[in-house]
Amino acid sequence: MRWLLLCLLLAVPAQATTALLLDAPAQARLSTAVVVATVGESTVSLHPDYKRPVTRTRVSVDEALFGGAPKNLVVEQFGGTLAGATLAVPGDARLVAGERVVLFLRQVDGGWFLTALEQSAWGIDGDRLSRPSTAHYTQRAPDGRLVEAPDQPSLSLASLRLQLKALSP
Repeated sequence: MRWLLLCLLLAVPAQATTALLLDAPAQARLSTAVVVATVGESTVSLHPDYKRPVTRTRVSVDEALFGGAPKNLVVEQFGGTLAGATLAVPGDARLVAGERVVLFLRQVDGGWFLTALEQSAWGIDGDRLSRPSTAHYTQRAPDGRLVEAPDQPSLSLASLRLQLKALSP
């Protein structure tokens, strides 16, 4: 009986999230724009309609790879810390001031949002792109089943440009 009680006390609730992995062309088709950008400062405020924290991050667009975006824009992400309370959205990207990134963005009601949370923010190191881990992602098998997504091959900024150029009309 003691062992059962001990196991119940030490049990940790499982928290897992899975999502469908989108490749660059699929994400671009869902986006208003795909840009190379430099991340600026972030501010957190209370969303006027939802009464929850929203983080707004200034972004300077260096290059539009697909679609169109203004030279300067603000990316809105639900979550952040405000008045000592923190709201975090599992699987969302963390934009860090000063980083150079590729962002897949969707404009909704005048605001700019990441198209697919963390999948939509890729780091840039020279010409190499760093994408989020695929550990919690699935993809569709040819028969329609959802299967574990494999690690994504390394991708260069030049090859991403070519992939997205092929999508343009």
